[in-house]
Amino acid sequence: LVKFENNLTLPGQSCLPIVEGDAYKITQVFYNIITNSCKFCTFGKISIDASVNSTRDRLEVSISDTGVGINPENVKRIFEPFEQESNSSRRSFGGIGLGLAISKNVIELHGGNIFVKSTPTKGSTFTVSLPVTQKAVTLAAAQVPESKDIRRASSSAASLQRFLLNEPAYAQRRESECIERRESDMSKQVSQGSGTSSSKKEDRKIVVLSVDDDIVNQEVIRSALSDNYELHVAMNGFEAVEYFSTRSKLPDVVLLDVMMPGFDGFEVLNEIREVKKIPPTALPVIMLSAMEPVDKALIQSLKSGANDYVSKPFDPDILKARVRTAVEVKRLTQVENDSSNYTRLLHDILPTHIVERLVIGDR
Repeated sequence: LVKFENNLTLPGQSCLPIVEGDAYKITQVFYNIITNSCKFCTFGKISIDASVNSTRDRLEVSISDTGVGINPENVKRIFEPFEQESNSSRRSFGGIGLGLAISKNVIELHGGNIFVKSTPTKGSTFTVSLPVTQKAVTLAAAQVPESKDIRRASSSAASLQRFLLNEPAYAQRRESECIERRESDMSKQVSQGSGTSSSKKEDRKIVVLSVDDDIVNQEVIRSALSDNYELHVAMNGFEAVEYFSTRSKLPDVVLLDVMMPGFDGFEVLNEIREVKKIPPTALPVIMLSAMEPVDKALIQSLKSGANDYVSKPFDPDILKARVRTAVEVKRLTQVENDSSNYTRLLHDILPTHIVERLVIGDR
């Protein structure tokens, strides 16, 4: 079990000083750091502390955990986009990776710094230092207008709190919401009753299965796709395999992260293509990864049976375009297959010269 200690504010004391910046992006930075601490700390505690430096011109927020720690040689490149480490014990935890590379960039754009101290087997402390723009005020005196950015940050903070309390339950709840929406759509189609079966198929929302162990990435994907697609979520490779074993219908598209703890994206893809024998024409799989070099990751993905590859960080519009293209290619393939099957059936029951006339439309 992991105990969370939040020491940011104490009753009766003044609030922390104000830092100007993009509230939404700064929230995502802390979101990334805390979720990484969750991955690498399976027992013990995670502490969040904040203080002002001695010159009182910078706010320093520290997130400490008692997890597995980071090897000294890896601390030097911890803020660079990663390649998956080959050490098997480390692989069970997955990579820290791109989230920290982006976080460092965001903090530096705000005039700040981010650094880490870590001891293997004892834990890590990530510290974010940001310039102060206004001295601390008491909680009662703080009257800050609720801007759009602050509302968005509050929403993200609430999502983070739910995640920290129970990550599996959070993912399962999202899955339940998707199932409820799907059942609701099906009920509406049944109640209408007058449409043809083909029109019902068109009314059905395209189902996208997103497989990623990072809750931040899942939120980005949800934000990009949820308006036009029905999103199902698997938080790791094992959940993805279970999804295919327990569902009677396949999703229309799979978004599959490469770097995941325990059972990575390539292993999930092998399960889909080699074990389940689901071909690329029946189920498009789009791999998502921050692996470097990109060309090597792309080639490995395609050789493993993926339909497409998108490099992280991705533009949401590019992701939507790739998903849309995968769906359309699948639809056209199915139409062609249906036509071929129809022709073969005619050949089985009619003379060849009659079939040829029917195919070309000669009555």
